[in-house]
Amino acid sequence: NRLLSAGRLESALGAVDAAVGEFGDFEEASDLRHAVEEATAARDSALEKVQELLEAALGHACGDAFSKANDALEEARSLEPDHPELAEMISQTESEVHRRIEAYRRQMTIDNVIQSIEKQLEKKSVEEAHRELGVARRLYGSSDVLDGLGAKIDALERELRSKEIDKL
Repeated sequence: NRLLSAGRLESALGAVDAAVGEFGDFEEASDLRHAVEEATAARDSALEKVQELLEAALGHACGDAFSKANDALEEARSLEPDHPELAEMISQTESEVHRRIEAYRRQMTIDNVIQSIEKQLEKKSVEEAHRELGVARRLYGSSDVLDGLGAKIDALERELRSKEIDKL
C-alpha cells in the first residue's frame, strides 16, 4: 500500500508478486494487484494525454499561437499533481514555449524598429534614422537588415547633400 500511494507502481506490483511467491495466494493480493493495475492504467492514460497536450503546445508555439500553447500547457499542468513524474516533461516543454515567445517578441520589436527607420527615410529625416539605427544596433547587434538600412541612410544622406550642393 505504501508503494502504491507513493506512485511506485512497478515496485508495488513486484512486492505483491513477491509476497504471493513467498506466502502463497492470499485474499488481499488480488485487491492490491487490481489497485496497482488501475493506478498504472490511470498513469499511462495521463501520460498519453500530457504528451498530446505538450505536442499541441509546441505546435501552437511554432505557429505563433501562444495563447493556445499556454492553454495546452495549463491543461497539462492540471494533470501533473496526480502524476509528479510528468513534471519534468511539462517543464521542458514550457521552457521551449517561453523561448519561442521571447524570440517572437524580439522579432516583433526588431520589425517595429525597422519600420520606424524606414518611415524616417521616407520623411528624409536622416538624423532621426541614424539615431534609431544606432539604438537598434546597441540593443540587437548587427544584422544584414540593419546594415542594409545603414546603407540606405548613407545613400539618402549623400543624395540630400548633393541636392544642397546643386542648390548653391
